Amino acid sequence: MFRQRMQTELNNIAYQMQMAERELARLPEVPFYCETVRGGNVQWLVKEGQNKHYLSKKEKQLALRLVRQKYLRYLMEDLQKEYEALQKCCGAWNKAGKAEKLMSQSSYRKLLEEAMSDKRYGRTAGVDTEKIDAWVSEKYATNPHHPEKLKHYTISGHTVRSKSEVLIASCLHMHQVPFRYEAALEIGGKILYPDFTMLHPQTGEILYWEHFGLMDDAVYRNNALEKLAIYGNNGIHPGGNLILTYEISDAPLSIREVEAIVRLRFEEMR
Repeated sequence: MFRQRMQTELNNIAYQMQMAERELARLPEVPFYCETVRGGNVQWLVKEGQNKHYLSKKEKQLALRLVRQKYLRYLMEDLQKEYEALQKCCGAWNKAGKAEKLMSQSSYRKLLEEAMSDKRYGRTAGVDTEKIDAWVSEKYATNPHHPEKLKHYTISGHTVRSKSEVLIASCLHMHQVPFRYEAALEIGGKILYPDFTMLHPQTGEILYWEHFGLMDDAVYRNNALEKLAIYGNNGIHPGGNLILTYEISDAPLSIREVEAIVRLRFEEMR
């Protein structure tokens, strides 16, 4: 059982590394730094050999690409360390890695969050670029409960609560599906926080994705069923505008399953 779960995790990490590497191939390889100066202002610095160059605010698009590249390279290093640790059966890599430390720095975080969400979403018809960009950049309320559990970093720049959600977020990002993580949804007189709220790039339809990761726990399972009942009573149905995935301790979510769902629901119209 342990070997099977570890092999699944190795496959998942390998997939994340592959996606990050593919993304890096499209980004410049120039060292980039954010420097905080007097007054709390942040300057963007590019270094090429012995030469230094400060970017102006007019060069923000370049800064977005460079900070994105920096984060992904650090994330690749962290994933490689985790992969090697698992291979040696030494357990998960628990130290804070470079990508996590970069995200924790206020001078980088704001720019990095914008950089990681600044992606042109592919489509063939239905939704124009401005509508998608406006939806992606719009502020929204998120789940305020247990923020300390948001400890898993993704290539999309989000922090999520589980490694299974890392797979979903990364797959949506790589397939250019705009999404929000744990966005507040007022429904049936209650406030729910779907794991993922997605805007279909072709149809403009709003879809939801709930991943239930502890279905072999009775209390968790009953709560999940109550949540599904609220959705169903308010026009959000599995097989329609609600995507569902599940796992138990002996059968973790696999990247193949996530990939198949994303291709079926979002790629078929392209």
